[in-house]
Amino acid sequence: MNMIFYKQKMRHITRSLLSIILLAQLSAFGLAPERKGSIVLTIKACKSDQGSVFVALYDNEKAYLREDKAIVKAMAKIRNGQAVLRINDLPFGNYALACFHDENSNNKLDKSLIGIPKEGYGFSNNARGSFGPPRYAKSRFLLNKNPYTTEIQLNYFVR
Repeated sequence: MNMIFYKQKMRHITRSLLSIILLAQLSAFGLAPERKGSIVLTIKACKSDQGSVFVALYDNEKAYLREDKAIVKAMAKIRNGQAVLRINDLPFGNYALACFHDENSNNKLDKSLIGIPKEGYGFSNNARGSFGPPRYAKSRFLLNKNPYTTEIQLNYFVR
């Protein structure tokens, strides 16, 4: 009877080890279950509650600030000078956010004749550029926990 128990125990151990090895190999080839999370974004310092805040999320430098290349585009209502938005089901990794306050609800960031924004704008990490928007590297953040919470302070050239 001990021999039967021993064989069953060895079979169980062998199956467990094979399962662990298989999972490790799947992980090495990127076939393991993907870790995902959510971003909870609070946009602060909106000049008014008129209009909405438009948000674009980018996952690489080449796509950054090209609206047609954003992986997520969303709109958030403003209440008491701030807007809150949740973006769900994102694979862990690097991202950058850009947003603007569309005060007149025309679905675009209004600019002066020389290209200076007339409406509020902001970027993840509250990054700022010199003579233009910040580079992707300044705005980039790592989504590696769930949820990832962040804030963006809007900037206005004219208040």
